[in-house]
Amino acid sequence: MATDVATPKNVINYKYGEFWGKLWREVHTKDGIVTLVFCGKRGRGKSRSMIQLARILDCGPDGVSRFKPEDVKFDVLEFLKGVTGKYPHGKVHVLDDAGLHMYKSDALTAMLKNVSKVLQGIRYKHPIIMLSLPHFKQLVLDARSMSDVYIEMVYVDRKKTKRAYGKIQILKVSPFTSDLYRNNLLKKQSLFNPVSEIRGEHWMPMLFEFQKPPKEFDKEYDRVKNRELDKINEQIIASVELGRDDELGVNKPKKMPFADAVEYAKKNMEKIKDRRGVINTSKIMLLKDEEGQQMFSSTRAIQIRAALR
Repeated sequence: MATDVATPKNVINYKYGEFWGKLWREVHTKDGIVTLVFCGKRGRGKSRSMIQLARILDCGPDGVSRFKPEDVKFDVLEFLKGVTGKYPHGKVHVLDDAGLHMYKSDALTAMLKNVSKVLQGIRYKHPIIMLSLPHFKQLVLDARSMSDVYIEMVYVDRKKTKRAYGKIQILKVSPFTSDLYRNNLLKKQSLFNPVSEIRGEHWMPMLFEFQKPPKEFDKEYDRVKNRELDKINEQIIASVELGRDDELGVNKPKKMPFADAVEYAKKNMEKIKDRRGVINTSKIMLLKDEEGQQMFSSTRAIQIRAALR
């Protein structure tokens, strides 16, 4: 990978461009993956701040943005298909929590575990991953340890600036204890105590200002979100009508001995390979039985792919 690639002007000229430029270079000049996690209560500007940042960072050295509203995923399976597919270095993959709110808590935990497993195996693709969640603790420990930047959205100034503001922390894992440490990005601010009349300077957590995407892009994002959430609602209704207790209206994969699962995948080898002839995890997950039910979970699909290599 080239190490002398210049950071695009649109990244450098964006607010706090020096900081965002470091993340851009991490996937374009180094053998890395960058994961950003946006957290905060509803109405704090998580989604739109994340999407606008994705528009800025999802570009090659030419600075032309590749990010489209359709790149925002609300379903975990669709997100996993995207990150395990084929794409250029530095491609931004977004999982929006608007859809995750509709999952049961135990199902959400199980799915986020699968996300962390997949993220461990796609470093060579050099993506930028952005997740928005109501709370950082919803991420399983493995996923937290793989996160690079934690952004806690604090408030939206709806009267003056029309911008959202958030605190940014750099996440680091101790190599000795596996404990997770958060280092705040700090800014020196002047303080004045009127009681003691003492003036001074102090390092305080820095609030980053985030912008909304352009109006047309924002409208298209809303259309995509409404369409995808309607699909999830349809799955929930279908599961209620069938009287089946599953994660989100999709029948749970049937249990099958591992050896039988590998043999089944071998018989469907052409279906589970991508255009390059490489076995694809997401294609294994798409295998269905005669009744049209999903055969394998994401965890089992990863195990099958490893066995067939």
